[in-house]
Order: sequence, then C-alpha cells, then structure tokens
Amino acid sequence: MKMRSLRWSLLGLLALATLPATILMVVQATSEYYRDREDIQRSLLRVSLIAASEERDIITGAKQVLRALATQAPVTELRQPSCDQALNNVFFGLRTFENIAAFNLDGEPVCSVKQIPPGATVAHRAWFKEVLAGAEFVVSERVVSAITGQEVITAAVPLHDPLGAVTGVLDITIGTGWLTYLSGISKEEDFSFSALIANDGKPLDAEHLDPALARKLPPPEELAGAHSAGPTLLLTEGADGVKRAYAVAPLVRDRLYLLVAHEESDLFGWARFDLLTGLVFPVAIWLAVLICLWIGIQHLVLRWLNYLGRFARSYGDGNFDLRPEVLDQAPEEFRRLARTMSKMAAGIEEYTAELEQNLVEKNWLIREIHHRVKNNLQIVSSLFNLQMRRISDPDQRAVFADAQSRLNALELVHRTLYEAENLKEINLRHFLSEVVNQLIQFRAERRDRVTFKHDLPEVWVDPDTAVPLGLLVTEVVTNSLKHAFPDGRTGQVELDLAADPEGGSTLFIRDDGIGKEPTTQGFGSQLIDAFARQLGGEATAVYGPGMTMTVRIPKLNLEDPAA
Repeated sequence: MKMRSLRWSLLGLLALATLPATILMVVQATSEYYRDREDIQRSLLRVSLIAASEERDIITGAKQVLRALATQAPVTELRQPSCDQALNNVFFGLRTFENIAAFNLDGEPVCSVKQIPPGATVAHRAWFKEVLAGAEFVVSERVVSAITGQEVITAAVPLHDPLGAVTGVLDITIGTGWLTYLSGISKEEDFSFSALIANDGKPLDAEHLDPALARKLPPPEELAGAHSAGPTLLLTEGADGVKRAYAVAPLVRDRLYLLVAHEESDLFGWARFDLLTGLVFPVAIWLAVLICLWIGIQHLVLRWLNYLGRFARSYGDGNFDLRPEVLDQAPEEFRRLARTMSKMAAGIEEYTAELEQNLVEKNWLIREIHHRVKNNLQIVSSLFNLQMRRISDPDQRAVFADAQSRLNALELVHRTLYEAENLKEINLRHFLSEVVNQLIQFRAERRDRVTFKHDLPEVWVDPDTAVPLGLLVTEVVTNSLKHAFPDGRTGQVELDLAADPEGGSTLFIRDDGIGKEPTTQGFGSQLIDAFARQLGGEATAVYGPGMTMTVRIPKLNLEDPAA
C-alpha cells in the first residue's frame, strides 16, 4: 500500500500530532523514576543513620561513664581496693559493657571489674598511645579481649591528678556481639539486614556471624573505600551474586560503621513498575488511538469509498446500469455522494444514448455522402469514357485516360469508406492493391503483360493520408504502364512499404521496365511532388535498370497499429 493513501496520511498526521505529548509523558515518567530512585536512596541512608543512633548511644553512654569515673579520687589516684570498689559500683547493671579497668602509665592494669590475667599490658595498644598523646576520648578498632578472648571495642579517657597531669588511662570494653545484636533488631521493616563493619570493611564478630548473612555482604575492599566520606550508599553485588543497595553510616569515625542493606529488586521494584507503566501506558494509548483511527477510517471512510469506487470504475467502463443503493449504514456525506453519482450516471446514460443516436445518424449521412460522391465520380468517369470514344487523337485520348485514372482513384477512396465499418480509417494494403490492379485492368493492352506484386503491411490510415497516397501511386504506376513496357514488353510493378529508422515509413514503387528517364517534367511529375509534400515527405525517382520511386512519409508510423 502506498504511504500517500488517505489512511496512511491521516495516521501520519495524527501520529505527529500526538507524538509530542507521548514523548513528554515518557520523559516525565523517566524523570520521576530517577527522582524516586534518589528519594529511596536518601530514605535508606536516613534509615542507616537512625539505626546507627542506637549503637552510637552505647558509645555515648560509655563516654559518660568514663568521664564520671574519671572524677573520682580513688580512680584517678589508682588506689586499691577503693578503685576496684568504685568501678564495681558503676559496672553493676550495665549489660552492654564487658569490663571497666584502669591502667597506669606503663599500660599495666591497676584496678578492674573483672580479673585480668597476670602480665597483661595495653602499652602496645594504639588507643592507649592516643590517650597518652593527649586525646580526651578514644574508641579503638576491633581488638581481642585479654579476659574473654572475644572481639571487643575499647573506649578510653585519660586520668588526671589535681594538677592536671595524666596519671593513667581508664577504659570500658564493649563486646562486638552486643553491638551486632542491637544492629540486627533495629527496624527490620526498613531493610533486609544490617551489620557492623570495621574500617577495613570486614564485619565485627565475624566468628559468630551467620554464614548466610556473611554471603550477603559485598567484598571488604569495596566497603573499605566507600565510607571514607561519611554516610554513603553503595550499589553493588554481595558474595551471593545478588545486587543490593548498601547504606553505610558511621558510628565512630574511622573506626566503626553500621551497614544496612536492601535487595535492589525490592528496593526499586515499585519505582521500576511505575517507570514501566509510565513508559508503556502513554505508548499504549498512542498506539490505541492510531488503531482506533485505522479501524474508524476503514469502517467509516474507506469502506464506502471502495464501494462507490467500484461504481465509478463501472461508469468509466461505460456501464451506467448499476446504481449504489446499499448505503443505509453509511455516513450522510457518502449517501449524498451516492445519490449524486446515481443522478450523474442517469444523466450520462441519457446523454450517451442521445450521442449514440446522433452518431448513427451522422455515420449514415457520411456513408450516404461517400456513396453519392462515388456515384457522381462514376458518372463523370463514364462521361470521360464516352468522350474518349469520340476522340481519335491518341494524345488527347491519353489525357482523358489519365484524368479518368485519377477519378477512378478518388472513386475507389469513397467506395472504400462507404463499404468500411469504420468511416475514419482505410485499410492501406487493400486500398493500394486495388488501385494498382484497377490501373492495370484499365490499360487493356497491358493487363496480360504486366503483373503486380506488393509487400504491404496490414495498416490503417485516415482518409487525409489515403487520398494523396492513392493519387501519388496512381500517377507513378500510370507512368510505368505508359512508358516502361513498350513494344509488347512484359514486366512487373511492385509496391513495398517499410518502417524508416528515423521515424515514419518509406514507400517504394518499382517496375522492371526499360528505365528510361523522362526528358521533361510533365504534369504527372508535378502532381507526384505535390502529393508527396501533402504527405509531409518527398518523392525521389531512380532510373536504370527499371525505375524505383522512393516516397518518404514521416507521419505514417508502422509501429502504431492505428497509423
């Protein structure tokens, strides 16, 4: 189907008209999707910060306990047994802490809630060195407890004498298992799972960590570099190959972090669904509108156009008997068009019948004219014949004979038109053959000595071409019969008509007579040139042996069947 049809044109216009709105809706849906993703990511970060607040409260509580103890003289002076008693009084009821201990400047334990193995020292610990270096509050990295052998985190403050000099270090140890427990019970409806990680990206209390949970964590090297800038969201795959969103919130900067995670498919599922509907819905509406238009055009327009088109083609073929009638369900515009076509067909049918009747009468009148002209020419020819019988001079008789030949050629044209079914065309092959045969028969002394041969195609010409061509052939053949076969000589007259490579055609008139070229140009030669010019061409004669007259006829095209 051509794209320039009515259906495709209307569909194209509607598609172009509605496409900007569709594109705008798609762009808006895409923008909303990315905005929703950002909102979800921010929400997950907020959840991680809220969840981290509980763990951060433990650190804050440890700091407050340490500062309260650091103001008591038995502790700052490291006096026994009052130092142990002071520590035990505070430690009672604090479930989140494993131990409270005070160390001298050499890192040796002086007092402690729980018994520390002999020879134990913290002098090599980084947190101990930081406190001695002047830090007011230090939280350690993950370390192994000398008491329990489990991973712990140490919070420490310096001890000062009344003059402000550092006399030792006071610390509280927090079990990582307790922190992990707290992180695991925090608002689980907001995320799939949570875990505590150290600054190296590895989870705390890894020995007691659920293996299934461990497989959900991303590689430590990715986490180690992700939290350096504060609260961070990381989209990556866990060890189990599932893509998740990991929100990392700091508990103790550069020491401890809380990680909360949510599977990406669950986290962004609704956003993706909204995006899908936002993309599919406008496109579906756009396509539905085009489909409805397609069906509407077919049902309301093209269906009736095709129906009326069949009648129009029938009228074009000349059949005006049919009328469009089955249009009860058609729109009013097509019913009016059908009524107009019916009136038009009736009018054309009536007018055609009138024209055909006029044409019959015209053809009858033309045939009658040709018949009467033929009869009149026959009468004139008979008068010439009677006159010739009374003339004894051979030259005068020859003049009358030539004139009679020309009259016979004209009479033959009118007789051919009168007898033909088509008054506008003459069979050139039949016409020229009869002209030559009639000339040979007219010359009684030549009829047994001269034969006629032709190679003429079956071609039809109009009377304006047939008349000058017939008269030209009459003049040439008459000259051949008069001059080419003297003293009882036998011979042949030949007519050939061939297509010209340059267009048109060429007529060859030949005889195999004596080929004597005339010394003067007579009236017949003048007529030959005149008839050739009337045909739009020219005539050329070549003598010896015999004679060949070449007549070029540009307007006679043998390739055209109606030539």
